[in-house]
Amino acid sequence: MRILITGAFGQLGQALQSVLSKNSNYELICTGRRIKEGQEGIPLDIRNQVALKEIINTTAPDILINLAAMTNVDACELNPKLAGEINVAGLQHICDSFKGKIIHLSTDYVFDGKRTVPYHERDMTNPIGNYGKSKLAGENAIKLSGIKSIIIRTSWVYSNY
Repeated sequence: MRILITGAFGQLGQALQSVLSKNSNYELICTGRRIKEGQEGIPLDIRNQVALKEIINTTAPDILINLAAMTNVDACELNPKLAGEINVAGLQHICDSFKGKIIHLSTDYVFDGKRTVPYHERDMTNPIGNYGKSKLAGENAIKLSGIKSIIIRTSWVYSNY
């Protein structure tokens, strides 16, 4: 199975590579906006739909795991346009370019945080900042595309990376 990972060189991407690379049934295609020396991967900014389509057509993945995102909450508040370009338009490019299964990482920031009990996936969303709003709009782009997908909302990510 060929798995294309966008944002493969961030914290979660590196941890995922470490786990998935141990299974010989998986062929990983790792992409990232910045690839450091010693890392093997394909440079990709998901805002560039032409490059994204070319990589998808060339590598023919079975599954795409999208970890590419603008995740700095404060930076999203300062630059909502950039947050939208990455977290919404970038995801729309993925949906327009890939017709396989997508696993997408989102956030609990799609909620307002006012509940005193844990949120359920079907609870009403109400993001209060640009980061949460852009991530929710990205989720909606996936849902509206009709592509088979899994959206994972997480609050804390920790790893060796």
